[in-house]
Amino acid sequence: MAALPVIFTSFGFHGSIPSIVRYLGKEPKGLVLVMVVGSAIPLVVYLLWLVVSQGVLSQAELMQSQSLNGLIGSLSHLLHALMITNLVSIFADLALMTSFLGVSLGLSDYMSDLLQRQAK
Repeated sequence: MAALPVIFTSFGFHGSIPSIVRYLGKEPKGLVLVMVVGSAIPLVVYLLWLVVSQGVLSQAELMQSQSLNGLIGSLSHLLHALMITNLVSIFADLALMTSFLGVSLGLSDYMSDLLQRQAK
């Protein structure tokens, strides 16, 4: 149940493409740049997260961490920094919030488009 918000928002990015086209116009060069950079930033952050988490913890420690909280606890215990727990929690909350904002923007634009079409 805890993964449902992530599942819903991770597959909803394509709904915001009409909003991006409306905002930027129909210039292909700008749209391609936005799509590539917008996809590259999460990829880089994800790869950095993988390198950090798998580079610092041993395989046995990774297997013991059954959840994200366990993994964060293992990292903060190993690095003797309780601040890591707070930073990762804030990052996860912001990632979820911005995902909801993007999906909400796309849904809002879709609904306004749909209602204008029906009104005509």
